[in-house]
Amino acid sequence: MNAVDFTALIALDKRGIFPYETESGEEFLLRVKQEERADAVPAEFKDAKPIPQEVIREGGNLTEKFYAFRRTNDRGFFLSRGVGLLWGGCAVCDLEKKQSFFLLRAAFARQKKWFCYRRDELLAHELCHVARASVEDPAPEEFFAYQTSFSFLRRTVGDFFCTSFDAVLFLIPTLLLPMASFARLLWFPQLQLGWFYALLGGVIGFFAVRSWMRRRRIARAAGKLTDFGVKQPLAVLFRSTFQEMAEIAALPDRAAWRKWLGEKSARSLRWGIISRRFCA
Repeated sequence: MNAVDFTALIALDKRGIFPYETESGEEFLLRVKQEERADAVPAEFKDAKPIPQEVIREGGNLTEKFYAFRRTNDRGFFLSRGVGLLWGGCAVCDLEKKQSFFLLRAAFARQKKWFCYRRDELLAHELCHVARASVEDPAPEEFFAYQTSFSFLRRTVGDFFCTSFDAVLFLIPTLLLPMASFARLLWFPQLQLGWFYALLGGVIGFFAVRSWMRRRRIARAAGKLTDFGVKQPLAVLFRSTFQEMAEIAALPDRAAWRKWLGEKSARSLRWGIISRRFCA
């Protein structure tokens, strides 16, 4: 690990480019070079208008503030066809090819705000997803992405839905309730709606408790890092897995932290970079 040129790796970290857990320093640098040389545009976006780099960099103001990284040279496209009624944008990550690009509604080519979305906030959110793709741990990802939002509501409940299964789990009782109400009105006046309200409340309660537990672990880990002298605890946790956050939160003192950090840095290139940039 000591033979690695960490100066170059820290420069990549500042750009929001992190190594995969199994990568060596040489493999990491080679992958980045290959990604930067890649210029192939997916066939479905051949006719789409590219997003200028100065627009993509708008989100960097927020990611720099919260998580100490500012991505450069990302590709993206404005879409005007085949998008949902309320869709604002997204990031597409190909983990197999280790490539990513951004998609934004075409309205953002002309204006910085559309409906309830701000262009810089939307880009910052997706930049977080792209940066954390190499950490390969989706559990806390929505929490970090939504903390860049200007909306208190999105910062508070945005991480309720972490996967497509969560959305389905919420939609089932949400749709069952009006269907049951309609059935009661027309055919089954004796049908009790309390069970349907309870089911919906239970699902929302599950999301709320899971979010609270996730935030509690992150807050505890951030508190410990602050106690251990780390000046940018959220930036460190942004680059950590959920299990690593639990381990940090359980550390009793600074000596234990230094021992844990040394062992992680010896085994993990990602933590070697983190320790030299944020914990020196």
